[in-house]
Amino acid sequence: MAPHIETNPHLRVETHGSVGFLTLDRPQALNALTLGMIRGIHAALDAWRDDDGIRAIIIRGAGDRAFCAGGDVKAVYEAGVNVIDPDAKTAIARVYFADEYRMNRALFHYPKPIVAFMNGIAMGGGYGVAGPCRFRIASEKTLFAMPEVGIGFFPDVGSVYFLTRTSSPGVGLWLALTGQAVPASDMLYAGLADVFVPSADHDDLMTSIIHAVNASVDAKAAEGAIAGLLPTGNGGAGASALARNAEAIVDVFKVESHLENILQEAEKSENNFINETMRIVKTRAPLSLKITHNYIHRMQGASFDAVTAMDYRLAIAFMRDHDFYEGIRAALVDKDKDPHWNPSALGAVSAAMVEAYFSDQYPDLDGL
Repeated sequence: MAPHIETNPHLRVETHGSVGFLTLDRPQALNALTLGMIRGIHAALDAWRDDDGIRAIIIRGAGDRAFCAGGDVKAVYEAGVNVIDPDAKTAIARVYFADEYRMNRALFHYPKPIVAFMNGIAMGGGYGVAGPCRFRIASEKTLFAMPEVGIGFFPDVGSVYFLTRTSSPGVGLWLALTGQAVPASDMLYAGLADVFVPSADHDDLMTSIIHAVNASVDAKAAEGAIAGLLPTGNGGAGASALARNAEAIVDVFKVESHLENILQEAEKSENNFINETMRIVKTRAPLSLKITHNYIHRMQGASFDAVTAMDYRLAIAFMRDHDFYEGIRAALVDKDKDPHWNPSALGAVSAAMVEAYFSDQYPDLDGL
């Protein structure tokens, strides 16, 4: 094993024979992604892309609590919260999100197999790292969420590409509008994870992957060798609540319906799971809910690059507005869990307000 190369204090970059290892190493912050970590991941991917000595990559999180809890949104908040000028307010965000979404793209299009060990929390920007990987491994500790509507933001990092391709119609919309955390069983059902491997077996599996990749002649053979090592089925992940309530979710969470109609149908439902959904959705930012629903609707069938291009436009629009800063204040700064959204009700969010977020007054990622 070659000694690791410190590209960033919170990212360990190593090689184990023909396997590149990336360890998100910020366990005290649940491995949340700093700008330096994002750039380090991208730099390592670039270095290994044309290196014939590297045939596969493994990404993991330090500690046993989180793979990665998301982006370092508190740093983005602190950079803009007290700035009045709209352009200056988004200066740090423009750099952070552009680099993050380009890193997401690099993972998605990578020509060599990447294995993500999602042990623990894999939320928001953390799923932006794991989701685009070829093999996404969940454990009994894995918790997935795109919780952005709860902080006055929207599901970004390319997640809408995956949410619009879930195994059951409506499930992706349910995940986006509730921001609810779900376990490995639901991820497997939804197609957001590929296999279940108990956390106690992760180290042994990594060792087996190293041996198999080292014995492979190239990246294509390495991918086949890795696939042959992975279990089939849910591997003991347990029953999926999303699967159990799929019929009710499909009946209510129709992408083509107006959001108000979806919520009205949810209120009338006799399904307890859907009733609980209503309680959750009512706590989310009304503007975020409207934009997220619109986004899921308009990006049906869109490519990953199209999604990440629009992610950037929406992110910058949100950085100029009120709700993101209020959501982070309530969740991570004052921690009073009592955000005051503006607008405060769905009925106050007009179609024009929503459409403005998607307009070309803000550049998309490909227009920078």
